Amino acid sequence: FFHPMLPEKTSFNGPKLLIPMSQGHFRIGSTYHWDNVSFLPSRDGYQTLHGHLSDMLTDSFQDHRLSAGVRCRLRDFRPIIGPHHQQSRIFIMNGLSGKGALHAPYLAQQLGRFILDQVPIPSDMSSHRFSHIFTPLNAT
Repeated sequence: FFHPMLPEKTSFNGPKLLIPMSQGHFRIGSTYHWDNVSFLPSRDGYQTLHGHLSDMLTDSFQDHRLSAGVRCRLRDFRPIIGPHHQQSRIFIMNGLSGKGALHAPYLAQQLGRFILDQVPIPSDMSSHRFSHIFTPLNAT
């Protein structure tokens, strides 16, 4: 959506998260609809978010583009960061779930410290916590 008066360098966490994109454009999320997992926007999702946005803003706003996505989360609800289990030069940062915008800066810092300074990643978010389920590619 577009709203020229909102500060562009601030995320808003109210009933829904507002994320600044650029030049007065923002993204709002999310619906938490788990029954219809799709990358296509739904009328119900649009109406839900539009209603929340109308409640959050006293000024008018303009809808610009609809998009949809699926929040990735793991069974233990913790993010995963660290090296790939077989390709040590490939790094993973995933499973941020619905609060990814809030946690991403901290997780990126942890991953950067690991890559650049070999500072260990906390075990509760390390990719190594799943090493017991990976099978080597050359295993038969």
